[in-house]
Amino acid sequence: HVPLSMAAEQARKLGGYDFYRQVLKSARYVVAPMVDQSELTWRQLCRRYGAELCYTPMYNAGSFVRSRTQQEAFTTNAADRPLIVQFAANNPDLLLQAARLVEDRCDAVDINLGCPQNIARRGRYGAFLAKEFDVVSSLVRTLHENLSIPVTCKIRIFDDGEKTLEYARMLQDSGCQLLTVHGRTIVQKGPYTGLADWKIIKRIKQELKIPVFANGNILYYEDVQRCLEETGVDGVMSAEGNLANPALFHSPRFVPLWEIVAEYLDLCKRNEQTLSSVKAHLFRMWHPCISRMPELREQLGKANTLEAMVNIADSVNAILKKDAEEAGEYNLVPLEQCEGGVRRDIPHWLCQPRVRDLEKDREQTTKRPVDSDSEPALSTVPSTASTTKSGNGEEAGDAAQKVKRSCNPPKHKVPRQPLLCPPCKSPASEKCVHLMCRNCCKVHFQEHRVPCPPHKLFLDAESRLAYVQAQQAAKAAAQALGAAGDADKPPEPAPSAPDVTQS
Repeated sequence: HVPLSMAAEQARKLGGYDFYRQVLKSARYVVAPMVDQSELTWRQLCRRYGAELCYTPMYNAGSFVRSRTQQEAFTTNAADRPLIVQFAANNPDLLLQAARLVEDRCDAVDINLGCPQNIARRGRYGAFLAKEFDVVSSLVRTLHENLSIPVTCKIRIFDDGEKTLEYARMLQDSGCQLLTVHGRTIVQKGPYTGLADWKIIKRIKQELKIPVFANGNILYYEDVQRCLEETGVDGVMSAEGNLANPALFHSPRFVPLWEIVAEYLDLCKRNEQTLSSVKAHLFRMWHPCISRMPELREQLGKANTLEAMVNIADSVNAILKKDAEEAGEYNLVPLEQCEGGVRRDIPHWLCQPRVRDLEKDREQTTKRPVDSDSEPALSTVPSTASTTKSGNGEEAGDAAQKVKRSCNPPKHKVPRQPLLCPPCKSPASEKCVHLMCRNCCKVHFQEHRVPCPPHKLFLDAESRLAYVQAQQAAKAAAQALGAAGDADKPPEPAPSAPDVTQS
């Protein structure tokens, strides 16, 4: 039963295309929700370079409700609109509590139904809720019936296209007012990423009556335009492409790194910004330079103040400007003429996407053994490198899941009770100093300044370096001990000559 006051709010609340056009201003270029990465400073930078709608980082609803530190981490201002806040949850009441804390400072609340990472598996949220239609429907319906702003959702696709369509229809019927579809399955991640399936996104767009955003296969400005044309969606969302090139939505022209890095650091000086997020953004933007400046990684890793990072940036920018002057003019090959739709001739001083090397990923994956707790070796998964970026990534997802099932036979073990995090009751990390989950451990560190090396939470760069060196020393000692043990073993007898009389 909806209270009368809330019923009046529901009557005034916009939904569907009215919400999209009047509140979101028909946004087509969208910055994705990214954990610890799509914070206010980054959103401000992206809006300067063409982004028309931004999402906040993903927040865990339970941690957000219980932690004032996490609530204070959500910052915004009058110019930071339109804005959508994303939460991950599996409890409707807890999700509603979290959403009510932000509903007067944003334009909508989004439910994360697409995270494929192991932390989402342990916490039972994100893409791992996709098969629980009743739970997902309850989450959406609770926000739709009790918030003064709309609820939106972000999902991944199933291997089965019809099930994906059924899922999308269920979300719309439950009250979702805008749907973002990442065209990859739950197993398409890391070295198994493959290509997103634009065809199923197009079918979802044709099926639903609410606005639909597409996510996946976006490296360049031209990809954004092609996705809009091929799928017919209302907007295109970018995550990794945006992190490497925040000017992705600006134009086909590539912006010099020194301009965009200087602009970002200037914004960091005006806002309260965690040094870890600043480092992460600089590493991603500078990825074309890392191989040319091997000392850059170490210098940036040791920097423990914003001033130190600014000094490093000044040095790097001077080198990049010199390289650009010495190289003179350059002409980029049109994207349609590039093999596989991927540019490989972009000068290193320009802000550009990080192109995944599928063959290198394959080699790295095949080096480690395949066991019941790991992903399948990539050599057993069909390559998607030869397909086009608008091709169907569903087949790769099918193959990866089949390989995982064949490599991981079911075990008949007595399940043990997981260690629970005291504050949020989610599965805890057994290596954590405080026996908490990563989110709560991070909050505890921010409030009490107690380090946790397994979660990479240190008070200063020196203690971080000491921990890394201790880990490396322990690993070297273990390897040396293993080598000594092998040397003490008696030699194996030489194999006898084969009996040539046997057939």
